[in-house]
Amino acid sequence: MKPMRISLVIFPILAVFIVMSSCKDQLPLENVTLALMVGFDLDKENKIVMYVSSPVFNKEAKEKNEVTQVTAITLQQGRNELEGRVSALISGGKIQNILIGKRILAHEDWFKLMDVFYRDPKMSETSRVIAVEGSVEEIIRFAPRDKRRLSMHIAKLLDTANMHNLVQITTLFDLHRQIFEKGITPYLT
Repeated sequence: MKPMRISLVIFPILAVFIVMSSCKDQLPLENVTLALMVGFDLDKENKIVMYVSSPVFNKEAKEKNEVTQVTAITLQQGRNELEGRVSALISGGKIQNILIGKRILAHEDWFKLMDVFYRDPKMSETSRVIAVEGSVEEIIRFAPRDKRRLSMHIAKLLDTANMHNLVQITTLFDLHRQIFEKGITPYLT
């Protein structure tokens, strides 16, 4: 009977240690920049202009959405510059929309730029990839007063248009498959 009593004492103690170990690496939401929408386009000198739209979780902030813009040669360089400009750790795992400008899509090897999204293990491959006819900056800086956050509003618009067969939604996963599958012509929303 003694081994049974010992196990009744040791088991609760071990359970407490297991639960306590998961609390060590918590990160407050105020210390994270959640990138919900990313856009990139070319400027007049053919440099990549990258935009990141993220919500602000601060009671004192007047604007509830922050847009950060950097100019770079590659998206990886742009991402590194973004991390130097924002005040918190950037998390790309919640990206809902990726906006790509028409000038970038005009280049033959535009898909190589997307490599940064596929190499990041924390990146969600369900992000929608959207081709933009006009200015990416106008869209990403648009702040409708009577709508929810722009990233969620665009996602809802696409879902509704897809239900009515007006557009086809292309995710990062779908785009990768379309590019490398010989029998499919790639398409973007």
